[in-house]
Amino acid sequence: MPQSLVITRPFYDLTTSYLNRFNLEVVRNAEKKLSSVVDLERKRATKKEFESVLKKVKPDLVIINGHGNLT
Repeated sequence: MPQSLVITRPFYDLTTSYLNRFNLEVVRNAEKKLSSVVDLERKRATKKEFESVLKKVKPDLVIINGHGNLT
């Protein structure tokens, strides 16, 4: 079983607002069972922050929510 989790929960538009809310329950349950949960929510859900946390935490499990941007 994993002991650490990094999850992204952006909130930039309608689609990501649903992902953000849906995954709140995932975060709450993970916090009860895992030793380390990093929730990159809203403005923290950036590539720079994500890469920084991955290097520091070295999580057992990563959950990425969002969608691409072609601009």
